Amino acid sequence: MKNLLCFAVDRLHRNFIGAYGNTWIRTPGLDRLAYQATVFDQHVLESPHPHKVLATIWTGRHPLEECPGSPCLPEILEGRGIHTVLITDEPSILVPEFSNRFERYILLTHPEPTQPVEEISQTYLANIFAQCTAVLEEQPQPFCAWTVLRGLGGPWDAPLELREQYADEGDPPPYSAVEPPNLPFRKEDDPDILLAILQAYAAQVTVLDSCFEALWEWLSGVGWAPETGLLFLSLRGFPLGEHGWIGKEGPRLYSEVLHTPLMLYLPERAPAAQRVLGLVEPADLFPTVLQLFNLQSDIPRLQVAASLFPLLTEEGESVRNRVFVSDEDGSHAVRTVYWYFRNTEPPELYIKPEDFWDFNNVANRCSDVVEAMQQLIVQDREALRNQSWNPLAELDPSIATRPE
Repeated sequence: MKNLLCFAVDRLHRNFIGAYGNTWIRTPGLDRLAYQATVFDQHVLESPHPHKVLATIWTGRHPLEECPGSPCLPEILEGRGIHTVLITDEPSILVPEFSNRFERYILLTHPEPTQPVEEISQTYLANIFAQCTAVLEEQPQPFCAWTVLRGLGGPWDAPLELREQYADEGDPPPYSAVEPPNLPFRKEDDPDILLAILQAYAAQVTVLDSCFEALWEWLSGVGWAPETGLLFLSLRGFPLGEHGWIGKEGPRLYSEVLHTPLMLYLPERAPAAQRVLGLVEPADLFPTVLQLFNLQSDIPRLQVAASLFPLLTEEGESVRNRVFVSDEDGSHAVRTVYWYFRNTEPPELYIKPEDFWDFNNVANRCSDVVEAMQQLIVQDREALRNQSWNPLAELDPSIATRPE
């Protein structure tokens, strides 16, 4: 593999992609990627904040680790003759902490739409993708290019006709605004409010998917496909009423935000159409990318991150037994193979993977698991601070075994 294209898209809900079980929306572009790639079913973020997720990917360090001066992925790659570029339409990403680590960085701009457009080709996302491919065409090789996009957190300007395609007879008119919705939604609220928003969100996913279809065609047209890998992930999901809110200000430490898509296409390396069921997290991409470029000797000592190569080559089933999640407000959560625990008051405990969207809190019935999880959070926080965290540390039997 000569090059690697990395796409990090914000606010894409995992449940709206065909490769992750959606049957309502056609997503041929992303499904095509999934058919040729490794699809990670249990990719869980360490933080609900995109800048934290990106920092984790580019350093291999958990957000709670205090490691000033840690080696950074683009700097390591540049030192080995691999060109790096950061492309984004989100100005907040271009802070020295990020942008100065890349060989070059580019801010993509397009006028903010004020109303839905007539054609997909006129959408904000289509124009941003067109600018992105124009930048990449001038990119010297070999390269590792990161494209960080506002995605579904940006304007919803999909054509009204496309939104209406997702409405059945008798349904309410689709949500027609361009600004993504942000409002409370309780069980007693009119379900038509959510349905109208779901139709608009589905249309916006269709726009994103069509951009990826065009990207595949572009890759083939420039002749890069046989030697260029493609990494795709969502930086966080979009709450759609699962826990009392629709939009960006919803509760952050739930699966609709933290459990996101991750797909990795490696030409002639990993098996195609492969699914990985083991837990993974964004930090794991740091050593994985270095290994993709045959730079294993440049991987520094890491306590959280683990290369995904054993999963890609089917030589292992897991690289970790838990993901430790932290928020900027000091709240924490832990996801293991069989449980998801939110350290709230009162505590919340969900059985995984059966309770996919954290609806059935079983904390009152599993006090031993709650106590073990609370102890694990204390231990993991301390271990992260003193550099002794182990992704495969032995867990309490109540956590490590499947609930009956």
